[in-house]
Amino acid sequence: MSQTYEDILSRSWNEIPEDKLLPPGGWRLKCRGASFRKGKGEQNDSIMFVYEAIEPMDDVDDDALAELGPDYDYKQNRIFHRFWLESSGDLNTVRRHVEKHGVDTEELSIGESLKAVKGKTIVGILGQRSFQRKDGTVGEENIIQSFEPDE
Repeated sequence: MSQTYEDILSRSWNEIPEDKLLPPGGWRLKCRGASFRKGKGEQNDSIMFVYEAIEPMDDVDDDALAELGPDYDYKQNRIFHRFWLESSGDLNTVRRHVEKHGVDTEELSIGESLKAVKGKTIVGILGQRSFQRKDGTVGEENIIQSFEPDE
């Protein structure tokens, strides 16, 4: 659904649907992109993958899905997964992750591999966690506990 700048700005905040956590279990995820992030200060560099949920797998509770509502758009949930880079072993972990997307990394650079995952699907086992924001409020988010190739 494409909107114009004016369409977006004329909407009321009340029209924006509330974010809901996806129920735990397996989800087919589409990679929206992956990027290298330079660490700030003492923080290590990282590679961030961004996913959108496409559809639940059979192990996701039907009642929990029904609680989302009949018109809930799974794609509105952005799920982030970060790999911290502290050693070459961490880059090997990223390579195995990229390969689970069906990308053959043999002839690709790291940068080319990260570009190649865009639009690819993978199955992620989702969980949920609470976290404290910088302003002290508590938020909740979906986390990806493990990945499997989408076969």
